Amino acid sequence: MLNTISLIKSLIRNSTDSDAKDHYELCLTHFTEYDALKEVEKAEEMLKAKDYKSVNQAAGDVGWDAETCVYGDSPSDPVFPDHSLLPHFAAYVELVTDIICVIASYLSATDRLLIDVIHITLQYFRCKRSRFESPLKYYLSDDNN
Repeated sequence: MLNTISLIKSLIRNSTDSDAKDHYELCLTHFTEYDALKEVEKAEEMLKAKDYKSVNQAAGDVGWDAETCVYGDSPSDPVFPDHSLLPHFAAYVELVTDIICVIASYLSATDRLLIDVIHITLQYFRCKRSRFESPLKYYLSDDNN
């Protein structure tokens, strides 16, 4: 998620198209002002407390932020024709949150293995080991700008 936010900030800095810049600023709002990062932390806390309904809710909120970044706030909003890496990053965030939601929905208090799986997924989601880190580093490098 941190990589996604860094990408959005870079896109805003480097955008010369006002429509694109507006789109990226809206995305940044969804990931920062709507506190997607805080929702990830909340999900981790709720996981430790074995409150799986709240884990599901927090992950769903993060997924919504990623979805609205790409598709807009309303179904009537036109989809911005974004050719950057952002839709790919946002889709990854949505995928991870979907996985967390599915696991949390079926998780019982006695399934220690599933608790560990969700915890590892949340750590991965926080971009500690993002497989998209290399393309992002290339995209954000001074040589590429």
